[in-house]
Amino acid sequence: MKLPPHDISFRSVKNGTSTLRLYFNPVYLFMLDDIISIPERWDTGDANTIYRGRNTVKTFRFHNLNIAVKRYQKLSWVRRFVYTHMRPTKAIRGLVYSLEYIRRGIPSPEGIAAIEIYRRGILSDTYLITILSAGHELFPELVMARNYDPQLAINVADFIFRMHQCGIINKDSNLRNILSGNPDEHGNRLFECIDINRSVFTDSRFSYSRIATNLSRVTHRRELLQLITERYAVNAGLDVNRLINDVINRLNDFERGKSIRHRFKQILFK
Repeated sequence: MKLPPHDISFRSVKNGTSTLRLYFNPVYLFMLDDIISIPERWDTGDANTIYRGRNTVKTFRFHNLNIAVKRYQKLSWVRRFVYTHMRPTKAIRGLVYSLEYIRRGIPSPEGIAAIEIYRRGILSDTYLITILSAGHELFPELVMARNYDPQLAINVADFIFRMHQCGIINKDSNLRNILSGNPDEHGNRLFECIDINRSVFTDSRFSYSRIATNLSRVTHRRELLQLITERYAVNAGLDVNRLINDVINRLNDFERGKSIRHRFKQILFK
């Protein structure tokens, strides 16, 4: 996998049979020692846990800056081998992609560093360090609310359209990964993207098929998705009815496939 070119610095620190590999944004060289200490301080009172699931996210405060640190889930032996020898880890992609988002004019929490810990030459643990976002998830506000704000949905559609115009698609573009901040001076909502390590970048236009597939991942709430798709079609000069039908059909196919995989796993593990 070819990463976008960015000025990323590298340090390696050995400790017995373990090696810490640090990839960092040179802008934050002044907090290098604090970053290196994160794995040792992970389970101390220095950190505040803000999310615990498949991955864990904690916050630290270094040099009067609020820092978010994501520790990725433990990897299977297969994935450890793949990330050791064949492709960049999610942490490195998250670091580099955040800088590429910002370079292209799409807000994302600025990447500070990626930490990889190797034990006996095999990847064991990974961390992504970014500036802590002040935004909040759109999922409760749009998906969970009985009566959501249609103007907010339109603003989201405008943001996704702008991302595509800037040559970015986030394959995980659901409303948990688009954060909303305070309005600007004109009253418009400001958005930013998180969980961006499955992004695609281009210097040309995205195909119609890729756009429709990407929109189908935004939400499972049909009337909300229809409104977002309608606004996107108007912005892009596309046939509104055709795009809505194609997006909904792709969502239906995705849900059917997910249901089949779930039933297969139940049978297999039973």
